[in-house]
Amino acid sequence: MITSKEMKLIVELRKNGRENITDLAKKHDFPKSTMYDLLHRMEKEGIIEHRSIVDFQKLGFPLQVFFVVKTTTQHKEKLKKYLTEKKNINSIYTVNHGFNFHFMGVFRNQKDVEDFLEELENDYPLTQINVYTVIETIATEKFLSEEEHFA
Repeated sequence: MITSKEMKLIVELRKNGRENITDLAKKHDFPKSTMYDLLHRMEKEGIIEHRSIVDFQKLGFPLQVFFVVKTTTQHKEKLKKYLTEKKNINSIYTVNHGFNFHFMGVFRNQKDVEDFLEELENDYPLTQINVYTVIETIATEKFLSEEEHFA
């Protein structure tokens, strides 16, 4: 079970991952060493991992596209390897409900999306594919940014 101090640290880091640990300790009236110890332990245990969230659109990749695909059993590992090596694939998940993978790609334009789809469909026997282009991001990385989320 998670302690109150751990919960407060997670909430603060979810709100602002660049927050100074000394400032967080003062804000919650915890010893600075306790906050550092909690942070390092949770990093070591893999509970917390620090990454940067990038605005792909501002970097010239305005299309974020989600794919849900199903392939044959014998091609599943080959497709997984292909997706993990493809440079413009940002996230990949193994999923259920009749599909194999859910993944998100970032693209400069619609032609790049179409070229990717053509390559995917030509090289891998997909039995089903659903494609969704993000129109607007409403919220991201929101879960566990409030203490009520732990209830």
